[in-house]
Amino acid sequence: MKNTSSSLHGLICLCVAAWLPLVPVAQARRGQTSAAETGAVRVMTWNVHLFGKSTFGLGGTFADDLRRVEFIIDELAQLAKEGVDVVALQEVWDDDLADELIARAGFPHAASGRDRSLRGDVERTFLGSGLLILSQYPLERIEQVAFAATEGYDSFTSKGILVCDVKLAGRSLGLVATHLHAGGGELTEENRKKQIAVIGAAIDARERKAGGLARPYLIAGDFNTSREVPARHANLLKVLGGEGRSAVDVWQAAQQTEPESGVTAASFNTLRRFFNEGRSSAGHSIDYILMRADGAGEQPFAVRCARVRRFVLGEGETPFGENPEADGSTSPVVDLSDHLAVEVELVSRPVLQVPVAGPLPKRFPESLRRVFTQHASIFGVDVIATRGVPQDKLLHAVHVLAQYLDNDEDGEADDGRVLAALRERGALLVMGSAEEDFEELEYRDLERAGFELSQDLYALETHPAGSSLSGGFDYALEEVWHLVSFGWAETYPEVFAFERGSRLAAAMDLARGGYHRRIPRRYPPEAWYSYYDRTCDYGCQVAEYFYWTLTSKLGAQCYPGRAGEIDEEWRLTTPGELEKGDRAVWSLLDDQRWKLPQVIPDGSYGG
Repeated sequence: MKNTSSSLHGLICLCVAAWLPLVPVAQARRGQTSAAETGAVRVMTWNVHLFGKSTFGLGGTFADDLRRVEFIIDELAQLAKEGVDVVALQEVWDDDLADELIARAGFPHAASGRDRSLRGDVERTFLGSGLLILSQYPLERIEQVAFAATEGYDSFTSKGILVCDVKLAGRSLGLVATHLHAGGGELTEENRKKQIAVIGAAIDARERKAGGLARPYLIAGDFNTSREVPARHANLLKVLGGEGRSAVDVWQAAQQTEPESGVTAASFNTLRRFFNEGRSSAGHSIDYILMRADGAGEQPFAVRCARVRRFVLGEGETPFGENPEADGSTSPVVDLSDHLAVEVELVSRPVLQVPVAGPLPKRFPESLRRVFTQHASIFGVDVIATRGVPQDKLLHAVHVLAQYLDNDEDGEADDGRVLAALRERGALLVMGSAEEDFEELEYRDLERAGFELSQDLYALETHPAGSSLSGGFDYALEEVWHLVSFGWAETYPEVFAFERGSRLAAAMDLARGGYHRRIPRRYPPEAWYSYYDRTCDYGCQVAEYFYWTLTSKLGAQCYPGRAGEIDEEWRLTTPGELEKGDRAVWSLLDDQRWKLPQVIPDGSYGG
């Protein structure tokens, strides 16, 4: 970066499968509008723990199931009115209760996985799968698949998957509801791994049978596999993603989560405590909705938000029981299930628009039109260039800009708030063939035109073919990042602000061998970042440090000969060196909460 100022020259701060008939619902839709009709889909998974009368006559033992189902029906009917499109339920073990839910919950389409014969052991198999799907949209190709015999209580069930196609407006989406082994026996985790493999194989076999390009799937249910155990969770995503790709946990992909933890087997759940004879247990995230890409590896949806929902009795309602407390008192059991529900809102991904170059639009004032003749933009951020800038270099710069903002190239900015901050401040990249192109420019004209945040880039230092020792570093990677990094600094000031007190600044102070308000005559020998440009104040130094660290993490600074070019200023040029030598900044850059770029731009956005 040249320097930080208000001018252009710087940044302004498998078992038997059975086909099932679609289960009709007696109740009409009543004209409610679903989210899918507005370009979004709302999906919920909920383990409702309803045994009813089906298990040895013990329905009353399970917290008054026959009364509890009435409240669950009311909640589901309200969700249908609110626009929830699909609900995957687990542990609806009683067929009569399933029929009640289908008839009265307000969803016009349903599928029930109640077949007890799939494993062939009908004398021992007392229960079906416990799975039920309720939908605002038609369900087709409904199929139930049972897992192989397992241990514990699950050995008396036909646990497995219930899979169908949801006929949304304009597209067909595969949906799997499932409930993995609940525990019991010495091989619990092995049983779950086998069941996960069955799910993946069943989807693959189903799509081969249908022919053509595999459709995308949502896989929803109680996986009894804690997100808090990373290795198990990672295996789940890998196996269910299919060959050569991974599934996506929508909670982790959501732009917004409520609450952040995503715990569904919660220690505060009163019904859960009731089943544990009043004892509380640690909270775990075990209920998920996963997205599996289509045959081309494309995900049709982005995740707008994900929330955990707790459903409890209303005031004045008789509780389902009492829990003993440590002081000898009791507390009421008010939760409608021992699991919390997970609801997600999915939005269709926008079509990726590849930026193109053209003449400067007439919306730019005459004072700028005298200097600049070329224009491109992406996500509402403009790039303007003088006549002498080759178009391939202009396009390269705007493609780098697009890749920094939309690093996963799904057609929308990775962090909407970062983009909003840039647009609010009128972020602008200005290009000239060399510095002389800007001699006639009055810098105040930029601010008058609403561009408070600007950064310059010269064609001479822009290399679309990439960086090399002979050709030079592609400074589009630096100058464009200096522009967009302001968005992170403003959106997350406690973390990335270009001023003392932010976590980024604190990491920089460590890298410079201590806090230096002004540029020292000599940095301490242990410093690995030593920028001596005296026109670059403390905030500028932080911005420059942000550039060095991120591009080093992404591998832009480690081509042959680069380390020798920059060792007077920066000395951790490879990802490995940065991770080992600057742990403070690595922990920031590697934290997925900040949605920082994970791949260095190459100027081929959408290519």
